[in-house]
Amino acid sequence: MIRTQFIFYIFTAYSFGQHIKFQNSTTNQGLSNNSILAIESDKDGGSWIAAEAFSQSVLFYILFSGFIVLICMVIVYLKNKITLSQQKYLEELVKVRTDVIEKQKKNLEEINAELDQKNREIIEQKEKLLILHSNFKNQNFEIEKFKTYMLAEFQEPITKIIEISSSFKEDNGLQKALLLQSGKLVNLISEWNYLEHIKDLGPIKKTVIDLFPVLKNNVEKLKKDLQTNQVNFNCEIENTTFFAEADVLRLKLSLQYFFNDFCKYSDQNSALRVVIALSDNLLKIKVASDSIILKNNWNNILSYSPYFNALQVLLQDLKGELIPSSEEQFQIALHIPVEVIDSGMCIKQTISWKNFNYQDYFSSDKKYLLVFGDSYNNPAAYQVLENENYNLIFENSISNLNAVLKQIDISALVFYQASFTKELISFLKLKPNIKIPIIYISEHINYEMDEQLLEMGIETHIKLPVGSSFIKKKIDSLINQNEEPFREYKMQEKIFEILTEDSDHITSNEKLLKRALDIIKEELQNPSFNVEMLVDQLGISRVKCYRLFKETLNQSPSDMLMSLRLQKAEFLLKTKKLNISEVSFECGYNDPKYFGRSFKKYFGKSPKEYKEYSA
Repeated sequence: MIRTQFIFYIFTAYSFGQHIKFQNSTTNQGLSNNSILAIESDKDGGSWIAAEAFSQSVLFYILFSGFIVLICMVIVYLKNKITLSQQKYLEELVKVRTDVIEKQKKNLEEINAELDQKNREIIEQKEKLLILHSNFKNQNFEIEKFKTYMLAEFQEPITKIIEISSSFKEDNGLQKALLLQSGKLVNLISEWNYLEHIKDLGPIKKTVIDLFPVLKNNVEKLKKDLQTNQVNFNCEIENTTFFAEADVLRLKLSLQYFFNDFCKYSDQNSALRVVIALSDNLLKIKVASDSIILKNNWNNILSYSPYFNALQVLLQDLKGELIPSSEEQFQIALHIPVEVIDSGMCIKQTISWKNFNYQDYFSSDKKYLLVFGDSYNNPAAYQVLENENYNLIFENSISNLNAVLKQIDISALVFYQASFTKELISFLKLKPNIKIPIIYISEHINYEMDEQLLEMGIETHIKLPVGSSFIKKKIDSLINQNEEPFREYKMQEKIFEILTEDSDHITSNEKLLKRALDIIKEELQNPSFNVEMLVDQLGISRVKCYRLFKETLNQSPSDMLMSLRLQKAEFLLKTKKLNISEVSFECGYNDPKYFGRSFKKYFGKSPKEYKEYSA
């Protein structure tokens, strides 16, 4: 802008100069075309002098230059004035901006100070939480350490107490009292041990079940336990059949663990009220009690009871909720989500052997497990025992067990939470005729149950909760240990049927096999008797003899001959009337050493070891 004004002023001065020059030129042209001089006479009338025009004089140029300088000075002055004005404006802008920045800086400093304060508070809270967590962790660690120590210390003396108590013969009352109290201590220790495995139940497996029998069974058990403590018990439960989809094993264990400590800590003559209802796909169990002991110990129960610790794990899996008690009156509620379904829908059911042709339904390459128990326990038993290697057959009638065992090659018999009725006890007394493993699975931890099972010949007792992999390995181990004796038993059973069957009701091959077995029986003591002699006496070819034994007894003639000789040796060793050399000769062995090697290979023990073991 300043530069434009300066150029404008120069142009104006130049135009002014040209204008004056143009006027002088015009005037001179009026006087003469050949001369631009003015003639003037002096005073004395002497000679004339010629004078120049003003536009060509020095004065004109001086004035013109001064005018130009003046214009330049004006231009510089205006330029400086504008510059100062702009500088002042910029300084004001900078000042305003600086003020804004200072205010923002001040605000940021205040915000940073607040954030620092909050950060310090968060750090303090974090430190407090870490301290609380550390204390809680140390507390749990101390509890676990104390529990491990006490369990290790208690087990040996309690075992000795039980052994000493069992040896008492004179005072049965004292013996029963000692065994009862020792059993309680063992149960207490077992609770800590077994409930640690609640996390090993495996994935959630939902099954459609009728909830009423499950709830009723748990309430009946609670009622029975409370009657022992003389507690007034009242329960309200809707007697309606309704089907729901839930993890039945976790549901049953949750109810059992929830009710367990109510029985332990309820005062005599106190009142316990239970209300069970189902609404909005939520199973609601409300418990109210006036027991002072229960109310005073409730916090300790929540913190230290192994049953409630296990219940918390189950509720996490079931997405349930434990609503704490009120301060005025002891009251607590348990809410467990269940999905109620239409009873007419198709649901997954367990299979009873009577209701289908098992050869068409089951895979032939799987082992058969016969599961006995109340029908409402079948879904839980199915969840525990379900495995790709097993065909599960469920039965709840004692009278049908023998029929199932005869019709199907059962690998193991499993009693799941079965009640020991007179019929079941009578059935177990016939256990010598059952050559398969018998297993009892219980949802309760009870030492007395171990003794009761041992008395009835059931050596394997699995107490829940345990992992499904443990159950599978245990059952597989028992089945594998029993495979050879069971195969031998089935063969002997077949031989017995052939030898005792009426000749009019057996086939020609069975008649021929019966004759062969009679010959072997007569010649067992003969060391020179072999398959060639048997074939000669039967009057058939060696190939036909082999096919006859293999198809009927699944053994070759030579294997059958050796098996019968060693079985006779086993019987003679048990009688203890003959020494080992005499037994070997009685069974057709000329060399006692060869007899010893064959016997050990067949039975897993040498004749001497077997004789001592049988003693």
